[in-house]
Amino acid sequence: MKQKNLKTKTVTYERLISLPFKVRRALKWVIKILRDQKVPYQISGGLCARFYGATRRINDIDIDIRKIDFPCLQAIILPYVIFGPDQYIDKKWNVFIMILKYQDQLIEFTSGDFSEISNTDRTKWLVFRYDLQDVNIIPWEGTTINLMRPEKILRYKKHLDGKKQKEDIKAIKHFISLTRKR
Repeated sequence: MKQKNLKTKTVTYERLISLPFKVRRALKWVIKILRDQKVPYQISGGLCARFYGATRRINDIDIDIRKIDFPCLQAIILPYVIFGPDQYIDKKWNVFIMILKYQDQLIEFTSGDFSEISNTDRTKWLVFRYDLQDVNIIPWEGTTINLMRPEKILRYKKHLDGKKQKEDIKAIKHFISLTRKR
């Protein structure tokens, strides 16, 4: 893996990212829509962690966008919407979200303007806002995609439970350590 200055907005990758076919197909589809509509975005969650070295199974494609962009996307992707757009609250999350199912692959759009995640003790909410201009832009399969920066993904993943989160955190920390050495 060759990295150039992680502080710049474009990161050069020389490693192949192995993604299941249905994830690749859905990611290409949704990235094209986001580009065509000129919607700022970032990939987050387990898929983002995969690009930083995680190897666990990908459950869904998590994408952060601005809340004002939900209506223009909704008109295009309506046949695939299975939830929202609406506020969703559970013990871990308080987010504005829209969930799609595209050819058997879940895609979750969440508002990058304002999200809350519960701390690990589940005693208070922590506010997360994302700057969708401060992303890692990487080449991928003939195009580019916007990834949440590794330091930012660590900031929220440390508040999530479970084996897959620990695997993601370990891989992302390793990625960061490799890029600091260059």
